Amino acid sequence: MATSGTWPAAPRQRIRWLRRLAVAAAVGTVTLLLALIWELLPARLDPNRAAQAVAVPTAADRPRDTVAGDACARQLIGAWVQLSPTQRRSDLDLLPLSATALRCSADQPGLVEAHLLRLDDGQPERYLHGETEDFATPDYLARARTALARGGPVELEAPTGRFSDRLHAVPGSQPPLVLVQRYQSMAPPLAVVLGPSDGVPVAVRQVQVLLSVLAVGLVGLVGGSLRWLSRSQRDYRRELESLNEQLRQDALKLRQDSLIQLMGHRSGELLHKLSNHSGACLVALDGVAKHLKAGRHDLLDEGVRIAGRAAQHLHDIVERYRPVLRDEAAKEPSLLRDTVTDAMAQVSGYAATHRVVMHNAVSAELPAITMDRLILCEVLSNLLHNAISVMETTPLTNRLISVENYLDEDAGQVQIHVRDRGPGVPAALCEKVFEHGYSTRRGGSGWGLYICRHWVEKLGGRLIVTDNLPRGADFIITLPLTPPAVPEESTHAPVQPVA
Repeated sequence: MATSGTWPAAPRQRIRWLRRLAVAAAVGTVTLLLALIWELLPARLDPNRAAQAVAVPTAADRPRDTVAGDACARQLIGAWVQLSPTQRRSDLDLLPLSATALRCSADQPGLVEAHLLRLDDGQPERYLHGETEDFATPDYLARARTALARGGPVELEAPTGRFSDRLHAVPGSQPPLVLVQRYQSMAPPLAVVLGPSDGVPVAVRQVQVLLSVLAVGLVGLVGGSLRWLSRSQRDYRRELESLNEQLRQDALKLRQDSLIQLMGHRSGELLHKLSNHSGACLVALDGVAKHLKAGRHDLLDEGVRIAGRAAQHLHDIVERYRPVLRDEAAKEPSLLRDTVTDAMAQVSGYAATHRVVMHNAVSAELPAITMDRLILCEVLSNLLHNAISVMETTPLTNRLISVENYLDEDAGQVQIHVRDRGPGVPAALCEKVFEHGYSTRRGGSGWGLYICRHWVEKLGGRLIVTDNLPRGADFIITLPLTPPAVPEESTHAPVQPVA
């Protein structure tokens, strides 16, 4: 397992390969860029290649078929006239018109654009094919209106002079529209085509081949690195899963060791109390025996009473610690006020030592609740003991603990509030205080509140802590009025039997 501050071997090795991959990618990018420049600008590297240019005729050099162009224009105008105003604004409805214009352009040499032009302001109404951005000028519009007034299609030079326009009037259009077919007016410069024998020097061709091989090698290196990284990532994931499993096993072992330590502490406390009460019982019985021998029958009742109380205390202690040794709840109808009274009686001596007053404000009219009385009594006594401990710095006149209840019959539950006037619990620690092993008191085991929450959950309830304004903490136990279904197995058992 890696120690703190040291990365596992797999991540360190992967980072080294990522750095190498980044360098290889940078070199490959520069090499490919140089190869691209070398291939696209051969004339600059070898001026003799420009002399071997071959002229290739373009579409503008072929003769224009005016009859076919006019027929295509009439077809476009007829389709436009049949469209409604709404359809003329819909790109979907104009798709057939654009397809027709594109087909006409393919059949007509040099036809680069077809669009509908408004004669009133010179704005294009709709581009059917192409867009040369050679827009109409006022002079162009004036010449177009004059020529169209004489009737028939007319030809005009485009505003920039680079194209030749053939205009066809659209009948009945408002504002007046014309269909403009724009042709190339002059042939573009000769296209340069390099033949296979382009006269590249042998040294230049060798450099190009070398750069191509280097580029292919770099691409292979990058691909291999990516495959290795993918395989390394799978190995690293398996290693992390193994480490996580080991951590879970270590945490489980630590938890079991802590539970055993807690059991030892509780067992010592149990033995101490059993020893005290059993000793009291033996002393009382010894006194009874002496009185019998002396014939003092009038003193037997007191000895028997003391022995009986000691025996009852022994029984109560065993029953009190039984929830610690088992993980199931023995539920029975019990009065909440009586359970709170028992819990306060268990810590009354500790409260008197610290001069803390406890007040049982649980309603005597509260109906019996189906619960495990001994478990709830242990939880309450633990909370009361903690509340007494945290009020060491509280003024004597303010050392008060109150236990109250709130019944919610609609929700079918009852809340038990244990309120103290100590320093309280910070908001950031309201959940952390219930974690096993965490304690805010010096010398605390950190298991009391964890076990309390576990027992409350066994009863089907929940345990939280909030502020007791203006000072102190308020531990709230929420229990159902009717017992919940018993779970099949526990996931938070505080103590497991050791075989």
